[in-house]
Order: sequence, then C-alpha cells, then structure tokens
Amino acid sequence: MSDSNAHQFLKDFRRRWTLATGLRAALWCLGGAIAAMLAYALYWRVQGHQVPWSFYPVLAFWALVIAGMWTLARSLSRREAAEKADAHFGLKDGLASTMQFEEEGRDGEIYQLQRRAVEDRLQDEKVSTVPLAAPWKVACFSVGGLALAIWMATLPNSDAVQNRLNAEQAMLERTATVKEQLEEAVEELLEDLDEDEKAALDVEQLKSWVKELEETKDQKEALRQLARFEQKIAKAMQGLEARKDEETLKLAAAELDKSDLAAARQLGKKLDLKEFKAAAMDLKNMKPSDKDPQGRKLTNEERKKMLEKLREATKRMANGAKGRKNNKMPQAGKEGGKEMQDLADLLDELDEAAEEWDEEMGELEEIEGEFEEGEFDEAMGKFMGRMKNLDARKKLRGKLGKMRQNLGKSQGFVAGGSSSLQLGTGGLRPGKGTDQRRREGETEMPEQMAAERLKGQKGSGPSQSTVEDAESGTGISGRRSAVQERTFARQMESFVARDDVPEEMKQGVREYFERIHEVETGAGEE
Repeated sequence: MSDSNAHQFLKDFRRRWTLATGLRAALWCLGGAIAAMLAYALYWRVQGHQVPWSFYPVLAFWALVIAGMWTLARSLSRREAAEKADAHFGLKDGLASTMQFEEEGRDGEIYQLQRRAVEDRLQDEKVSTVPLAAPWKVACFSVGGLALAIWMATLPNSDAVQNRLNAEQAMLERTATVKEQLEEAVEELLEDLDEDEKAALDVEQLKSWVKELEETKDQKEALRQLARFEQKIAKAMQGLEARKDEETLKLAAAELDKSDLAAARQLGKKLDLKEFKAAAMDLKNMKPSDKDPQGRKLTNEERKKMLEKLREATKRMANGAKGRKNNKMPQAGKEGGKEMQDLADLLDELDEAAEEWDEEMGELEEIEGEFEEGEFDEAMGKFMGRMKNLDARKKLRGKLGKMRQNLGKSQGFVAGGSSSLQLGTGGLRPGKGTDQRRREGETEMPEQMAAERLKGQKGSGPSQSTVEDAESGTGISGRRSAVQERTFARQMESFVARDDVPEEMKQGVREYFERIHEVETGAGEE
C-alpha cells in the first residue's frame, strides 16, 4: 500500500469513527428530547388541555444541534485516529509510528521497512469492521416515546377545559361587542347634545372612559371595568347636580302659585316641572315693549300694565328665594367648577332692576321710542344664562342616566343574563327619519274627493235581525228547530295518528271501532 493509500485508510477510519460518535450522540440527544416531549405532553394532558405540538420540532432541533456540537467536540486528530486504529486493528502503534516518522522526515532503511510492514498489514484490514455501537435500547425508546408523544398531541381538550375555553372566547367576543356598542352609544349621545350641554360636559373625558375598556376573557375583570365606568358616569352626574338652585326655584314656584295672575301661575308651574329654559323665556316675554305683536304702538297705560305683571312675577320669585335664605339651606359655592352668583341674589337683583324700571316709568307721562332698560336687560341676561345652564344640566343628567342604563344592560350581557345586546334608541331621532319609497303607478287623489264622506239612510239597508215594538207584536214567540244527523268521520284515524298516544292504546281503539262496526252491520242485516 502506498503512502496515499495509508493516508486514505486513516481518513476513512476517522470518518467511520466520527459517524459512530455522531450516531450515538444523536440517539442519546433525541432520546432526551423525546423524554422531554413526553413530560411536556403529560403536563398538558394532566390539566386536560390539548398538547401544543409545535413545541416538538423545537426540542428535536435543539437535540440535533447539541448532538452535532458533541460530535465536533469528540472528533479525532490524525495522531488520535492513528492511535485508535492501532488499538482497534492490533497494529501495536505501527500506524502511529509511521505517521510520526513521516512528520519528522525520517526516511532511513529501517523506517521504510517498518512502513512496508504496516502497509502489508493494512491490506487485510477494512474500516467497515469498526462498530457503530449504536445504543439500540435508546433508539427503541425514542421511537416508542415519539409515537406516544404524537398520539397524545392528537387528543382533544377535555370537556371541562373545552367548555372553559369556549366561555373565554365567548366572553372575549362579548366584551368586544360591549365596547363597540358603548362607543356608538357615546357618539349618539354627543351628537344629540346642544351647545349648552356640551359646555357643561367634558366630552373628551367621556370618550377616554370608553377607550379605557379592554377586551378580556375574564368575566370578573370585564364586570369590574364596566362598574368603574358606571361609577365615573355617576360621579359626573353628581357634579351636574344643582340642588341649591333647584330648591330656590321650587320655593319661587310655590310663591308664584299664590299670584292672582294666570301668567305668573303658569310661570310657577313650569318652574315646578323644572322646565327652566321655557320658564325663562316666559319671563322674558313678559317684558314690556313699545309695540305689540301686530306692530301697533302701545300706550303708556298698556306698558305699565305689562310692567306690573313683570314686577309681580319678579317680586314673588325674589320673595320665594328669600325663604331659602331664611331657612339657611346649604350653599354650594361652585357650579361645574366655576364660582357662580347665588341664584337668590340674582333674583333680588332682577327684582330691584324691575322695581327701578317701574319707578322711572311712573314718573313719565308718555314714553317715546324704545325703553332704556339697560340694568334690567343685564340682570335678565344673567338670569337667562343661569336658567339655560340649569336646563342643560337637567337634560344632560337624563342623558347620562340613559348611559348608565346602557352600562347596566352591558353588565347583564357580560354576566350572561341576556343573549343579545342592543344599546341606544334603535333608530333615528324624531324628525330625522326619511322614507324614499314610492309606489309605482301612484295617482293623485282629486281634491273634490279629499273631504267626501259616504253616508247611508238609517233603517233602509238589509239586516240579520228585526226589532218589533211591544204594541205591534203578536205576543207569541217561537223557535224552529230541526233534527240533524251529524256524522263524526275519521275519529279513529285522527286519534291513531297522534304521536302522544301509546301503541297499545291505539290498537285497543282500532279493535273497539271494528267491533262497533261489526255489531252495526249485523243489526242492519237482521
């Protein structure tokens, strides 16, 4: 064997040895990975879950990586391979010595003789005799364990786990539905607000409360979120309350109800019903003007009478408000975060302006042109703004109350009390709906038919009954009756066709009717 053949033999031996090492490392690492797969699968199956099989390839991949790294770490150098070959083939360090002599450059006759002896010996040896020495027990365990792990991965979730997962998925969908519909309800609420109501409400904060709601699988967490949202709405409604002003106006309404003027009593009624904006407009309309609605110039006496009515209303309202001060009811220093004038003081100011106006008018014999009522208009403007604010707060509390009702429906929907959720009014607001459908071939109704009404003559038509006077009758009443034979056909068939009748009873009914028919037939023949 030449030098190249000796070197080739050593390369083949190293390759064979590396293959055996890699095979053993791969089997051991895969065996460990499959054992980990079984433990992983058992962990999920004990809890009743389906095994996430996607973890299996990850374990197998890292097992092969570790096996490859182990094989590289255990690979042999030329000297180590020569020593292993000498030990395996019984060369007594012949191949290792030959490789060493070549590396040292020794080429004497004795070295050549030794190299030829080794080459002659290697001609009878085969690298394939090197055993792979695979751990077959580990291999069998790996095959069986892999099959078991794959089988466990195919098992579905247990009934309890599947029901819980279905409930979590349903809860996730329900919370998504709740958030979507609450967002729509808030948008509808904001669209329905007028300028006064928008000024009394923090619109952006309300939107942020809805955005804070998160979709969740946990029912308790979903209910907690809705409860927090409802608490915020309740706190906002509490901030919109104006009990002090409402109590003041209630006392003013009671005082107005004692007035002899119908307009004052009507004003008090609206205040009692908390129609603040309408009441303020009525009071403003009581203000005297230089012309009536038809454009006729009013006389001084007519203007004085109008001012007397206005003075009666403002005076009684101010007197009623003084009753609240005398009772020392609790005062609210702020309304909506802003320091506001006490309503009782505002009514006093309005009454004083009306009184001063009345005194000035009494000193004049005739008033030309328009009135000079700047102080009264200023006080009236403050009162109108205050009443608009109260009216906006009242309406806004009602709308936020509907929002709380929607949150209550949402909580019932999340808790499973209802199978569907429908928030809002379910349609457009009054006056916003349209119907563009038209019937084909529609003809206009003649105008002369629009007010026509069909009439008949009393007592001239046919009737199913007649009425006789007592004096014109015969005094005898009779009733005709005729004997009719009624047949009850298909009684048995309809009874037998019923699903709620046992078969034994059906059979008995058949026999009963058959015997009856036999008796009737025999009697007829006789």
